[in-house]
Amino acid sequence: MQQALVAVPAKGLGLYRIRGADGTLLYIGEGSIRSRLKMHGAKAQRAILPQEVVFANAQPPDASWVVSSMWAAHQREELETDLIAGFTLATRTPPAAQFIG
Repeated sequence: MQQALVAVPAKGLGLYRIRGADGTLLYIGEGSIRSRLKMHGAKAQRAILPQEVVFANAQPPDASWVVSSMWAAHQREELETDLIAGFTLATRTPPAAQFIG
């Protein structure tokens, strides 16, 4: 994920997703993309709590995102929730690290 951070705008707010090396969707999130991806990367290094172990076992992860200054915080949260719900409806399970940390 460190390579992905190079391309993220320093103050970019938006939505992001993290996939494992095998393409498995691990997490969907919103907020300050660079800081959130750094935080998730640090979790993979610790690998103590269940969510941290999922991130650690999915190395090297991949991240994709969309940045928009037009969305208010509540709109980003609604979009995040809709993406998680859509994935869960399609696969009958949430992203692997979504609700375990």
